[in-house]
Amino acid sequence: MLSQILAWQSNAGLTAGDPTATRAAGEEGRKVADAIGDRSNSRMCRQGIGWAHLLQGNVVGAIND
Repeated sequence: MLSQILAWQSNAGLTAGDPTATRAAGEEGRKVADAIGDRSNSRMCRQGIGWAHLLQGNVVGAIND
């Protein structure tokens, strides 16, 4: 459930226009989701991280994460 909450927080950060908070929640959520094998929430967190990188102008970071 924690990975799901963090994934939603990551997406809410995108809606609010805060890429720093988006990336922080996404990275923490991805670690939790990967640790428990929750692929869907890991994917959702990676999506938020990628968008946060794009909002900050870091295209290479968006591709690599």
